[in-house]
Amino acid sequence: MADKQSYQLIRDAKYGFLQVSPLPSDEEVREFYAREFYSGDYKNFNNSSLEVQERDADYHRVQREMLLATVERLLGGPVAGRRVFDFGCGWGLTLQFLRGKGAECRGVDPSPEAVAYGQRKGLQVQVGNIDNLDLSSEGDYDVVLLQNVLEHLRDPEHALRRLGQTMRPGGVIVCAVPNDFNALQQTATAELGLPDWWVAPPAHLSYFDRDSLTTLLGGCGFTARHTECSFPIEMFLLFGDNYIGNGSLGRQCHEKRMNFEMALVRQGRQQLLADLYRTLGELGVGRILTVFATKD
Repeated sequence: MADKQSYQLIRDAKYGFLQVSPLPSDEEVREFYAREFYSGDYKNFNNSSLEVQERDADYHRVQREMLLATVERLLGGPVAGRRVFDFGCGWGLTLQFLRGKGAECRGVDPSPEAVAYGQRKGLQVQVGNIDNLDLSSEGDYDVVLLQNVLEHLRDPEHALRRLGQTMRPGGVIVCAVPNDFNALQQTATAELGLPDWWVAPPAHLSYFDRDSLTTLLGGCGFTARHTECSFPIEMFLLFGDNYIGNGSLGRQCHEKRMNFEMALVRQGRQQLLADLYRTLGELGVGRILTVFATKD
């Protein structure tokens, strides 16, 4: 991991998101993802490991069902028979889910390990990045997934424009990013004397909120249709559970969050949970910000 002290955060003059300066080189970024993101120590600090994904499988299934419901509402019909492209597909678990719903799925990821796993599951996935993206399917995709990817890229605008070329007009892009520098994070730093723990180059190079992400999407040929935020995990810090640097406590907080959400689902209140996500999106509070947008 890079020394945070060697970086500054600069606001993008055009779109308003924050970006580290100086940016790591392309080679430094490629090496990080090829060697560390899925198989090195970094996986212990995020949810990228296959072990975590499998351990929380029921929770992630519900999340994918809710994502699918919003995508199908915006498409005006089922995803069955539609073409889906997942840029940064990871282990391909979302693609497996959508394939089970009848979608024609393809994905790209920079990690050879993750791609090999997806290929063993019969997925059409390959190692790649935004600059070697195959545009032979230009204008063909109905859905593009860009989940927890944009914050890792050196040039988010370039990526969105390239991905837009692969989509048909009216197609849906799902763009999820960490909701960093949000009000709860900043309250916790002031109240508890914490550093900006979410600033993490070379993993995270760009930092978005609702306004900057929506503005960026608009500048790249998309119209935002639905915004939501996930559970505001930072509330636990203000409850007195300081999980920063404490992976065990962080896991406990995450499990409490899952217990809360899954209880709502088990009791038939999944729509209430969806409404909660949407309201959190309107407030700009929550750990992960997701904007669903359509291609102009």
